[in-house]
Amino acid sequence: KPAVFTDRHLTDNSPPVSMDRTRSNYLLFPLGCLLIISGVFFFLHGFLLTRSELNTVARTNPGAVNPPEFNRLILLLVDGLYFGLLPDPSLSPTQNDRMPYLTRLLHRSHQTSAPTVQLYHFMADPPTTTLQRLKALVTGSMPTFIDAGSNFGGTELQEDNLVKQWSLTGRKICFVGDQVWTELMPTGFFESFPLPSFNIKDLDTVDDAVRKYFFKQLTTSTASNSTKCNILIGHMLGVDHCGHTYGRNHPEMDRKLRELDDLLRSIVPQLSSSDLLVVFGDHGMTLSGDHGGDSVPELDAAVLFFSPRGFPLPRQFSPNNTPSMAQIDIVPTLAVLSGVPIPYSNLGVVEPGLFGNYRQLRSAATSNFKQMALYSQTYQQNFGSMSLPPAIEAKLSHPPADVCRNVSACLDELHSLRSVFHRHWTRMDVPRAALGMITFISGLLTLLHLDFSPQKASFRQRSLLIFGLLFIISLPLSLMTDFVGLCLSIPLAAGWTLTCFYSLSMSIPPKPRQGDQSVTSGSLFSLLLMLLLTASYSSNSFVVQEARVLAFLLQSMLVASALLLLIFLPAPVAGVTSRLRSARTTPPTPVRFLLTSLLCLALVNCGMRLEVCREESPRTSLCLSPDNVWTRALATIVLPSRLELSFVSGRRLLLSLVGVSLWLGLHRYKLQLDGNLLGYSLIFMSLKALVPFLGLPMVLLWILEACTAAIASAPNESVLRMPMIIFLKVQIGRFILFVCGTAFCLLLRYPLLITHLSPKSLLKSSSVRGYASVDFLPPEAEAANSSARISDAGTSRPGTAVSGLATVYSAWLASALVICPVFALLVLLGDACVFPLLGLFFCLFLPPVVVLGAERSQFSPKDEKATITWALEAASSWPCATYACLLGHFGFFVTGHQTTLSAIPWNAAFTIHQGDHTTNLLPGLLVLSHTFASQILLTCWLPLLLVIAFQQIQHLRGRIALPVEPYGEVYFFHSRHSAKEFVLALDRLFRRYLLLQLLMVAGPLISAFLLRRHLMVWKIFAPRLIYALCGGIYIGVVALVVRTVVVRRLHASLIGWRESLLHSQS
Repeated sequence: KPAVFTDRHLTDNSPPVSMDRTRSNYLLFPLGCLLIISGVFFFLHGFLLTRSELNTVARTNPGAVNPPEFNRLILLLVDGLYFGLLPDPSLSPTQNDRMPYLTRLLHRSHQTSAPTVQLYHFMADPPTTTLQRLKALVTGSMPTFIDAGSNFGGTELQEDNLVKQWSLTGRKICFVGDQVWTELMPTGFFESFPLPSFNIKDLDTVDDAVRKYFFKQLTTSTASNSTKCNILIGHMLGVDHCGHTYGRNHPEMDRKLRELDDLLRSIVPQLSSSDLLVVFGDHGMTLSGDHGGDSVPELDAAVLFFSPRGFPLPRQFSPNNTPSMAQIDIVPTLAVLSGVPIPYSNLGVVEPGLFGNYRQLRSAATSNFKQMALYSQTYQQNFGSMSLPPAIEAKLSHPPADVCRNVSACLDELHSLRSVFHRHWTRMDVPRAALGMITFISGLLTLLHLDFSPQKASFRQRSLLIFGLLFIISLPLSLMTDFVGLCLSIPLAAGWTLTCFYSLSMSIPPKPRQGDQSVTSGSLFSLLLMLLLTASYSSNSFVVQEARVLAFLLQSMLVASALLLLIFLPAPVAGVTSRLRSARTTPPTPVRFLLTSLLCLALVNCGMRLEVCREESPRTSLCLSPDNVWTRALATIVLPSRLELSFVSGRRLLLSLVGVSLWLGLHRYKLQLDGNLLGYSLIFMSLKALVPFLGLPMVLLWILEACTAAIASAPNESVLRMPMIIFLKVQIGRFILFVCGTAFCLLLRYPLLITHLSPKSLLKSSSVRGYASVDFLPPEAEAANSSARISDAGTSRPGTAVSGLATVYSAWLASALVICPVFALLVLLGDACVFPLLGLFFCLFLPPVVVLGAERSQFSPKDEKATITWALEAASSWPCATYACLLGHFGFFVTGHQTTLSAIPWNAAFTIHQGDHTTNLLPGLLVLSHTFASQILLTCWLPLLLVIAFQQIQHLRGRIALPVEPYGEVYFFHSRHSAKEFVLALDRLFRRYLLLQLLMVAGPLISAFLLRRHLMVWKIFAPRLIYALCGGIYIGVVALVVRTVVVRRLHASLIGWRESLLHSQS
């Protein structure tokens, strides 16, 4: 029969039950956040390499400039032209069908005395992003990781460059292609046709425009003298976009290379002896078609020079030994060949094999030396001295009349001078980076004080304010005055950090007192694991194998919780067990919890095998290849035959259908069983319709992905066409997001998934699970007692029965913060992530990790202090937050991501958008959501983790004593006391979770600073730091939104419903 609870809660004289809501928190929290933000700012300002720019423009007398060797330059930039994509020069034209015309051109050139073609490995400097590479290709400089000149966002280029020099000398420059050229250099072109470049799904629009414009300009009959260009520039994007969308070895890549071969076939016959054709790439690409890092495939682009007159002084073309040249070397080479001054900031060296004779080469080397010498002297005068080699310094101070009498030695000296600049620009602002690191650590320690009572702090509030204000004031001074500001800020930062350390050490007693949940052995164990993970970021091998490290730590927590359950949990008390069985409330046995721990151990082990390999992964690693057909996107699968493609696609679609059915079926079964779907209002009908409106469109979307792969593999055999498929995919993706958004908004508007039942309806609801659905009778009154106890139903007057009230929190959380975000993110992630996300869900909620955060004495049947406060403190303990944090980062690798720049999922920007984006906000949000999908989901699931962990700890105690709250989630709002405790527990769990996220930012930050001279700092440590910072910011925003939604909508609505019910009964 229904039972009634009473609420005896002190309203006036009750002592504070938690230290979370105190005056010190309102001081410590903003101070800690400000220190965290300041620390990140100062660290990045000092750590990320910067390069000071000189905006001087090179100007020389007309007689001092070498006469042009070519009257017209045709520059064709093929974005992403990896050298390995070109035909193998060692094979005959009959053996190479990829680019037959280029193959014949290379072999004919090799057979002449003056080769007409020169082919080079065109080696880029990292980072291999298009914007940074383009700046290097026109200025001759070496952009650092992030430029101080900041042209990172496409703003106008201020440094001297080739386009500016050509424009100043009256050359007509015509351009067509990627709009980034006109963003960097908006005023240098005689005629320009910029086109958007961000739509990586579009392989043909820009390329078609380049082909048409080139044909118009190069055809003699159509181009008049007034419109004929001296410098013709085209920037094609099809190869790069094909790599991003399909990978390097896809049939679409063969099509784009054939189109490039046909373009060369139409261009070459139109050239005269005074023309120079340059076909080059700005970077290479990995096997998966990505770029941005510094691996050999990403750096190794190709450049091809063609002139009908030939190159009399070449490096003899050898099929087995193709020469290399740095990308910035093209700047002085083209400047001299076109008869314009070399750009002022150039650090490139002229390429000897492209000049007509030795005299021209010697004159070019002399101009190059004078330009670099002048730049070096000016740079030293403006930005400080550099340690130059003695021979070069002597030449710079007393230049001889003929500085390049020995051309070979002169070019070697120029290469040495460039190396000096490269070393100089890799210098970091170590004091400012150290200030940022110390400030970040001090902010982290400041926020950690929120977990301890203010009475335990070793400093007073007034001292805290004075010290903190001095520290904050000193930080801006370190930007305005380097020496004075840093001398003031660094000691204050170090002093504040030591003060926090001392205060924390004094706050932790040597022997934890009973009831102090923040210092249990399980809490110390979980924090030790996090510190080990933080220390592991100092090893490049551990960063490469981070997924295995996370799997080991997760398995350690699972094993520890299972052992604790076996060793320390007392045997069940016979009297209690019999009474619980008679009440049909028998809790789960430890055996069930042990089985769930074993299941999660197996799931973590399987997830470790879903990691996608990175370039540095050892061969013995368990990771999967980036082109594995079972994990990569369905639309990008490449297989030799249509039969194999159908086999793989069919099985993947079948598995995805099973996974989607499990997600929606378990959700529907849980809500139906707990009585949360008995109503017929708008919100109940919407939840009942989630299965057809989410499951079917999701599977249809993945079927269209499989059709995309089929069409790409055999475009002439398909009835459907690619534009129509892309349009349908975008519309279905938008529909799924609309359904998820609408369901979420309805759940915000109607958060109470409960139904009032009459006695007749109550008898008909026998299929609803046990007492958990019957479950609420209003309390009699509020009395002066701080504990919440169950009273016998016979002593209280009957009330209204409400179905689903005992699971009102978990039902809403499972709908709004589990199903809605999961299906929204599956639109971005694809079918391969259905089961990995399901595994993360089971691993988070099934194992009893909460026992690590519970005090052992609380499991004693003689202890009468086990109240709702104790259970909520255990459910929001450090082990629960640690486990969720580790599992979220482990899911990052399980869902196919890696902490490399080339692994950024740009395809996510076009899942719900067709064509070019007009703003960077939407594509940035989509890419970040795809990248940090697992962390976003784990953050959304934290409130449900609190509810389930609370139930687990109550079930475990229920074996030895009658549970204090047998009605489950009702006690989260049944009184003012319990309602406050629930909010405090939720805040505590989120705060600890975010502190651990910040600790995972601190690890890469400290490691990047300490290992700033490490060989792999820009390849491994700096990208890991960028991922940690972006993820930390994004997760912090999501946590704030989730916490606000749960407290302000769900919890507040239940409290308001309770108050209205009490008012109606009074």
